[in-house]
Amino acid sequence: MLQVVIPDSFCELSNCQILGAFIPPNLHHLSADIQYLNEEEILRSKQFRFEIDRSRFVIGRNLVRLGIGKIAGQNPQDVQISVEHGRPFCKGTKDAIEFSISHSGEWVCVAFSTRPIGFDIEQIRKIHDMDAVARRVMTEIEYQNYNKLHGSPKTHAFFNLWSRKEAVMKLTHLGFKLSPETLQSDIDHRSESTIWFDKKQISILSDTINSTVFWPESSNRYRWSCAQYEDQFSGSPRLHAAHLCQTGDFTFD
Repeated sequence: MLQVVIPDSFCELSNCQILGAFIPPNLHHLSADIQYLNEEEILRSKQFRFEIDRSRFVIGRNLVRLGIGKIAGQNPQDVQISVEHGRPFCKGTKDAIEFSISHSGEWVCVAFSTRPIGFDIEQIRKIHDMDAVARRVMTEIEYQNYNKLHGSPKTHAFFNLWSRKEAVMKLTHLGFKLSPETLQSDIDHRSESTIWFDKKQISILSDTINSTVFWPESSNRYRWSCAQYEDQFSGSPRLHAAHLCQTGDFTFD
């Protein structure tokens, strides 16, 4: 059984809180030892073809239960997760707790807040036909600024924008029904940005994770973004990051 330790400061939802689990490729199998899934989720986890996808699903759902259990003072096994219109949500807690799940590469993350929230994490990497994808998802101004860049700065700019836009798409609950090319943001690498949607101002805070800190063999870098409506903004989010290690321990700092 994996041991999970979450600090008491995690319960301070005056700010958004994020649980992030780093999973080295050689330890995907340990996700099977986390036992907070219900019968339906266990059945679904067995339907994944690839171990990495199963691990992301299993750990993501367990992070939700662990986080909400810590905040609400419940046993994680008693936390009820339902799915509506493809979006998971929690029911049965005393106070409304919003959460947003995202995964990429070696990371699985869940953001929590008492207010609507959207969260996305993206591995910064080369992708096939990146310029063509950028043309489809960026506004004209964004694309012009993006095209002035070359090499690594251009790749970083792409994922800066994409993580912000996907966080907003999750916040609105619209997903790809909301065309990303209609969302205007800045191309730069700054941590604070704003996007307007439906005459509402959305605040976005972003940061970069270097996985070398958690696993020396990994040179991967990630960009995450957290989005909330300006009038419901709950302050700077904190990422409580954990490393799944060989002993089967998750310890969040």
